Amino acid sequence: MRNDQPERTQTLFLVVGLGRSGTTLLATILNRHSQIAIPGETAYFNRLHDLVRLPFRLRGGLHNARMLLDRQFFRSATEQPELDRVQLEADLRAGPINAYRVFDLVMHQYARSRGKTVPGEKTPLHLFELEGILEHLPNARGVILVRDGRDTVASLAKAPFTHEWKGLHALDWNRAGRATRGLLERFPDRVVLVKYEDLLHDPHQATERVLRSIGLEYEASMLDPQAGAAVADGFEHQWKSKASESIDPSRAFAWSKREITPEIRRLTLVMRRHLDAFGYDTTPADDATWMDRVGAAASQVWCATGARVLVFAAKIKGMAIAALQRRSPQEGAALEAD
Repeated sequence: MRNDQPERTQTLFLVVGLGRSGTTLLATILNRHSQIAIPGETAYFNRLHDLVRLPFRLRGGLHNARMLLDRQFFRSATEQPELDRVQLEADLRAGPINAYRVFDLVMHQYARSRGKTVPGEKTPLHLFELEGILEHLPNARGVILVRDGRDTVASLAKAPFTHEWKGLHALDWNRAGRATRGLLERFPDRVVLVKYEDLLHDPHQATERVLRSIGLEYEASMLDPQAGAAVADGFEHQWKSKASESIDPSRAFAWSKREITPEIRRLTLVMRRHLDAFGYDTTPADDATWMDRVGAAASQVWCATGARVLVFAAKIKGMAIAALQRRSPQEGAALEAD
């Protein structure tokens, strides 16, 4: 006989932050804990487009909950082991049914299926959904990673899953900075800020601070790369492999170990407000010339308008290619080559 009340597990926590800020590294370390289970990135809330999210918020209902599970909104969490749908529906009936509670129950069931008591989740861009998550799930916690914006921008520009426009990445870093500061102000007891550089230089202390926020003790095996527990999916491993290796403190502040270029001065000018707020060095902005300032202003205008249009157009083309490839591989390949 099934139990209508699932076995109690502890508070759900989410590891978030702009991409290339160390979220995979921290999630991998935490996933080595004997009581923590973190699947690969679910991208759950990123997948809940407005056309799905609005009626679900208004009506809720078991039908919409089933739709979320049927349409594989949990990209990674449901891969292994398989979720118990019957038990999930029984748990849903025991309380209010909405998209947030579906997420919470799936994460808790995933943890129990792995023999763990503390469910975690790591999708970087859930940073911009964290306010709603914390509002709807009063016991949830957030762990936000922040990295020096100049290193974040440089890493994003080289990543295979995004574009090369550093100015646009800088604006996204600012957006993440605003969101982070707002969350820290609104939920000071439920959100923990971890600087990537602190995680590299003193991983024990940084990890211990996160664990205290979710009521767990530090375990020495968490910093052992041989312990495994990687959270990156196979296709992501090519750009996230370092998260499973020994921690390298020399990766911190890479921008400061090279010659200070006009590009660094412009990026510092664009991101200065939030760099200051998080305690990062902004002295390159003090040496900026009038040309640097004009360039920084022009970059912000261009990236806020023209560049975003081009990125959006590229996304639309990618969606069209994917749709065509499902219908006709030959047509999809032809469009991709154009």
